[in-house]
Amino acid sequence: MERLNAAISGALQDRFPQEIWVRGEIQGLSRTRMRKHWYFELVEKDALGDGVKARLSVALLSWKRTSVDRTITATPGFELDDGIEVRIRGRVDFYPPFGKLQFAMSGIDPAFTLGQLAAQRERVLLALKQEGLLRLNARHAMPMVPQRIGLVTSVGSAAYNDFVNELQQGGFGYRIEVVDARVQGADAEKTLLAALAALSRRPVDVVAIVRGGGSRSDLAAFDVETLARAIAKMSVPVITGIGHEIDTSVADMVAHTAYKTPTACAAALVQRTAEFIETLDALSDRVSRTVLERVDSENRGLVGEAHRIAALANGHLKGASRYLEAVRARLRREAPRMVEHRRRTLLSLGGELRAMGRLSLLRREQGLLSARQALTMARLDPMLARRADEFRLKTRFLAKQPLKRIEREELRLDGVAARVRALDPSQVLARGYSISRDEYGHLVRSIFDLKPSDVLITSYMDGALRSRVEDRIEKQEPGRSS
Repeated sequence: MERLNAAISGALQDRFPQEIWVRGEIQGLSRTRMRKHWYFELVEKDALGDGVKARLSVALLSWKRTSVDRTITATPGFELDDGIEVRIRGRVDFYPPFGKLQFAMSGIDPAFTLGQLAAQRERVLLALKQEGLLRLNARHAMPMVPQRIGLVTSVGSAAYNDFVNELQQGGFGYRIEVVDARVQGADAEKTLLAALAALSRRPVDVVAIVRGGGSRSDLAAFDVETLARAIAKMSVPVITGIGHEIDTSVADMVAHTAYKTPTACAAALVQRTAEFIETLDALSDRVSRTVLERVDSENRGLVGEAHRIAALANGHLKGASRYLEAVRARLRREAPRMVEHRRRTLLSLGGELRAMGRLSLLRREQGLLSARQALTMARLDPMLARRADEFRLKTRFLAKQPLKRIEREELRLDGVAARVRALDPSQVLARGYSISRDEYGHLVRSIFDLKPSDVLITSYMDGALRSRVEDRIEKQEPGRSS
């Protein structure tokens, strides 16, 4: 076996005496302890990008890494990682002790990788533009207050902590739906698509895709067409915070809004909420000022209306008071005369009615006597006699009714005269009472009609007194001590 392996090694050296260039996609990149040796597989995929046509084991040994590292360092934005296509130089080697064929890497062409990435990026952008997908997600209106945040990132990474801490420091109580995803390497595309699919089924207001800084090759996953299409077709705004300061990824260009870092992405959400609250506060202040101004205006109008109504009421009250005083004076003058006139009229009517009643009664009695005599003479039956008696009694009763009515009217007139005399103010004053008015002549009916220092004019039977109010003494309830 040793001779066979040696023969294979010799044949390979004869067939490939010099170093050659090969290209393919890096998969399974691993570094040995202390990062001395790097190992990976170089894969050639089919046209669809799903199947593997060829696979080659590659070893970058420590004594070759120095020159490779210098080449990588001299090319900004480039770094070896899974999932990127590279063009490397080396020789085909067969190691007899292990019986293993491998490609011993000695150099790399970063320009090829960056050129491939740029060419692929341009192809993706052209396809998206032709289909109208570049600004499709930007058509979604950003919520005024995004509170339910869908987060796609590598959980526990610096980008995750920066984003979450910035939201928490805002103090607005966001609800974060986090879906873990790889943000670089061979699995990045698959996990990013799965994360977006999961968040599309959850009730979120906005989706944020964030990761920390990295080389251009590290960010290759954010230039793939499938991820760009998924972002464009999300039903909510998608914002990005991919930590690169110079380049813009395809994901940034198809997203609703792109920010440079995860912190800036979260700060934009906090700022939007803060601006909404500031707007609410401003509107609240404006509404409050408007309401207060309206209330003040209405109060001024009410005060003016109250003064106008009070003036009208005072004028009407003064007129009514004067009218009542005139009526009272006329009643004092006219009431006794009117009562006497009515009494004489009733007495005259009563005399006439009594005379007429007596005359009518005499006539009816005479007719009754004549009828009785005629009936007796005709010897009528007893029943007719009883009816004749009843007719006579009824006639006497009807004759007495006018007299009783006259007596009732006389009694009613006497009562009216007594009430008129009792209401005469002079009679009230004569009984020891007094009548108080304010300085404007208004009757004082309650102690609350006056206040201290008001002028009070009190009328008595023989004159009036002017006084000034010093204090009010309210009526005490029974059993209540002052």
